[in-house]
Amino acid sequence: MDEEEIEFLGQSQLQVSYTSDHVWTQATTRNQAGVNPKLDNIILDTSTSSKDRGIVISDSRNKENDLAAGEDKVPWSDMVMFDLTRAFRDAEMKPSELQYMIRSNIMSGSSASKTQGYIEEAIKRIKGNRSRVNTFRSDPAAPGILPDEVAAYQLLAGSDHVHRVLLMLNDYPSTMKNVRVESLSVTTPATEGAEEVYNIVIKFTKLDAP
Repeated sequence: MDEEEIEFLGQSQLQVSYTSDHVWTQATTRNQAGVNPKLDNIILDTSTSSKDRGIVISDSRNKENDLAAGEDKVPWSDMVMFDLTRAFRDAEMKPSELQYMIRSNIMSGSSASKTQGYIEEAIKRIKGNRSRVNTFRSDPAAPGILPDEVAAYQLLAGSDHVHRVLLMLNDYPSTMKNVRVESLSVTTPATEGAEEVYNIVIKFTKLDAP
């Protein structure tokens, strides 16, 4: 994991535990040989740090690049959970101990274009600053939260880049028991340390009870 790619994590308002000194386990999922003739046939690219309890989704193009037959397609939830479980297993950690996921480099493709629009609209809803990290909490009962922040969170939750993550939690109810999304933090190309790309930092919390 290139430190410059996630430099924005050092901004104080994110409150994410992260250091470049820790080992990030990279995993790349591609089509089976011969299924996709494209040179660039990556379906999923992840980097996971058990020490930081984080996973970065740096490339996710199963819609564009997965040309396998319907019954042979692997769900996004399964691919991400496989990478997460494998990286955490060596540290004797459970996947439910995950604290954050970064949907990084949201820059190309129809899905990315829509998510960029959602990010911009969410920032406008709270009268935020595009050059700073903007955070949207999920709990309507959170201290000081206003209706515009709730609406902005819900808007982003409907994007492919967040909705897939919510589906993953539902797809693995035992593995990710009582794990919920606490907040969504976003960057734009104008944000310091964000490598001039859009990113979403998804922070998780584990409830004592459902």
